[in-house]
Amino acid sequence: MMRVIEVQELAPSIRCLSLRQVKGARVVFEPGQFIQVWIDRHGERVGRSYSIASQRGNLGEIDIIVSSVKDGIVTANLFCIEVGVRWTNSVRQVHGKDN
Repeated sequence: MMRVIEVQELAPSIRCLSLRQVKGARVVFEPGQFIQVWIDRHGERVGRSYSIASQRGNLGEIDIIVSSVKDGIVTANLFCIEVGVRWTNSVRQVHGKDN
């Protein structure tokens, strides 16, 4: 489970979401890896992949950059997200070239 710890508006159509692993678990990642964010929409799971924008040594926290997509299902939800929101089973394991 991860929790939103900060939301930064980088531009009108771009946000940086900072996420922290709940319960102190570490998030270990390599450059080029990404996470999958899933939402439920009308009973259907919809997911999108987001590259990790954090520096590699920042264990336990990751940043993702979200660009607004016209009629985007997932980005519309992420643009409304607030600090403190927890994702249960929505942020999948880190994936990458070797996974």
